[in-house]
Amino acid sequence: MMTLTHLLKYLTGILFIACFQSNLFAQDVQSLEAERDQIINEIKQTNALLKESQQESKNLSHQFQLIQNQIRNREKLISTYNLEIKKLANDITFLDNEITKEKKKLSDIKKEYGSLLQQVHRSNLVQNKMLLLLSSASFNQAMARWRYFRQISSFRKNQKNEIEELQTSLRDKQTQLETKKQSTIAKKHDKESQKKELAEEMKEKDVVLSTLKKDIGKLRSKIAAKEKERKALSNKIANLIASKTKSMPASPAVEALSVNFEQNKGKLPWPTNTGIVVRRFGKQNHPVLKNIELENDGIDIQTDEGATVNNIFEGTVINSLYIPNNNMVVLVNHGSYFTVYSNLSEVFVSENQQVKRNEPLGIVGKNKDDLPVLHFEVWRKNTAQNPALWIKSR
Repeated sequence: MMTLTHLLKYLTGILFIACFQSNLFAQDVQSLEAERDQIINEIKQTNALLKESQQESKNLSHQFQLIQNQIRNREKLISTYNLEIKKLANDITFLDNEITKEKKKLSDIKKEYGSLLQQVHRSNLVQNKMLLLLSSASFNQAMARWRYFRQISSFRKNQKNEIEELQTSLRDKQTQLETKKQSTIAKKHDKESQKKELAEEMKEKDVVLSTLKKDIGKLRSKIAAKEKERKALSNKIANLIASKTKSMPASPAVEALSVNFEQNKGKLPWPTNTGIVVRRFGKQNHPVLKNIELENDGIDIQTDEGATVNNIFEGTVINSLYIPNNNMVVLVNHGSYFTVYSNLSEVFVSENQQVKRNEPLGIVGKNKDDLPVLHFEVWRKNTAQNPALWIKSR
């Protein structure tokens, strides 16, 4: 039979586990909600850029690329909603089971409690507290009996209220989760509807782009020119890095800066305050031509016209120079790492200048398509890295 001490320990354990599980589930749901909000924000920014491009630019390839990004974001958003709904459904099932268990536990504890009271009354302990205390063989025995009476009194007053409060809390959490689930399902339906609308827009753009596809020769020439520009920039950056690396002696300070940069992977700030990635790192299929791959040594961030470009980590400006078809380019050293900020219309820094994190480097310029796009790269010695893995998610 369960003793009074065991009952108290049992009740404490129940409350601790329930609180722990509640906090854990809240963190999981909050993480999914944060991811969802981030995607929604990017969709809004892309929508704004798409409208601006449709009104001011005749660059259909760029518009097509924005729509592709939008569809990709919609699919990610739907996937996030599915995860949220699944997680919430699991949590609701868990809470249903917990409530059922707690009802049984409450019934069992009541039986144990009733049995304990019967034993107390049968032995006439309640009516003879003072007699029992006075008849104790020693002071220690008297103190032990006194503590026992206090435990019974406290247990009688608190145990039922505490368990009922736990059940009420669990029911409240179930209601909250059910409300969240219904809300999430409704939002998912909304986003599914938006995805269908976007797919229709994609079809409309495909019709327009079919005209562009007819001039394959012009497209191929443009691709070849861009690849030539990319290689020129890449070679120039590689040469500057090689020269700097060769002239930079190994030292504890350089090593410490490199380690510090590495430890901030995934947490570095964006080089612009606003904007979205319109071209990712690495090789990608051309949005119009089949069997044509485009390569990118960094990421392209379309932002607001006149936006400030900021340094992402403390370091030293290696060079600030003009490179044809890339406007002004700023190269910053961070020990074994380097960051490249290309297509600036204005530059605020000079060679060998020490720069801090988030310090303005210049103003983003317009590319050949008349769009404010920053080309941003991260290098480790002579190897280009994926910048998206280094900057934090928005």
